[in-house]
Amino acid sequence: IWGLGAQMAVHDIVTQRWDLVSFPSNFVLCQNVTFELRDTQGRAPQGVLAAMLWGSSVDAIVGAYRSAISGPTSLAAQVFDVPVLSFGSTAASLSDKDSYPGFSRTIPPDAVAAFVMA
Repeated sequence: IWGLGAQMAVHDIVTQRWDLVSFPSNFVLCQNVTFELRDTQGRAPQGVLAAMLWGSSVDAIVGAYRSAISGPTSLAAQVFDVPVLSFGSTAASLSDKDSYPGFSRTIPPDAVAAFVMA
């Protein structure tokens, strides 16, 4: 399902189809967006392999969902100075910018979420 969402988002950006939002007529979000979907199969070595194969040919890596995959993938991508953005990795250790300088997330770490729920 996540892959389908990514495909739809890229299609909407490339075709500049904005059914749900409105932009000024001269607005340009981007000129060229491409993506390649890789399934890590829930295994960190697959994420590391993808990061190493892409090397510096990508501007960013989106994923993985699990912290156990995002951490090693981020370390591999760091070799090429490629940032990694996760939408589901919540491990507090990933907040350490000395260890994971290129890692970002769109969800808070577990400790923050637990504090908010308490």
